[in-house]
Amino acid sequence: MGWTYSEEWAHRKDLIQERIQGNDWINPDTGIRCVNKILAYCMRGNNLWKVVESFRYDKDGNQIHHNRWIGLDLLQGGWNQPCWGYKDMDETCGPNAVNCPLAYLEMVKDFPTVSYGIAWRERVLEYHNAKKIAREAKKRDAKLTQAKFTVEHDEKNDFWGVYSGSFCLVNFLTKTEADETLKRMQG
Repeated sequence: MGWTYSEEWAHRKDLIQERIQGNDWINPDTGIRCVNKILAYCMRGNNLWKVVESFRYDKDGNQIHHNRWIGLDLLQGGWNQPCWGYKDMDETCGPNAVNCPLAYLEMVKDFPTVSYGIAWRERVLEYHNAKKIAREAKKRDAKLTQAKFTVEHDEKNDFWGVYSGSFCLVNFLTKTEADETLKRMQG
């Protein structure tokens, strides 16, 4: 549950290369063969996200287990040593990090997880939804700042308005209020 460091990983890329290798080993006590294949991986800051496919085989080579899951390695440079280290976990730990690619959730959707994993997958979806809303708001705001605004007087209704084309965005009783609002809108 701690961190693993090694002088073999003098650079971040060395550690990443090590951590994206699958593994194939036999449990000496049970004779069960364990195979983990990395199907996809990516970096988000110092978060190394992986989709892992796991197989277990009995002594006779019969497949006894198959699963696909999302793994996370938190990477960190050595505090006072020229090396890198990692702390590994999977989605069943309910990690705090939620910047996992959405495509990875799609890759594991047909494979079950435990309650922590279910809650974590929901938080990842919420994170990406919030980012999408923020991107849309930024686009909308960019369009708003590019729009041409004018202050005009509506003589029929006797008010001053800030207009975008023929559409009155806000109206005021005085021209001064309309002018001040236009200045604020134009930044």
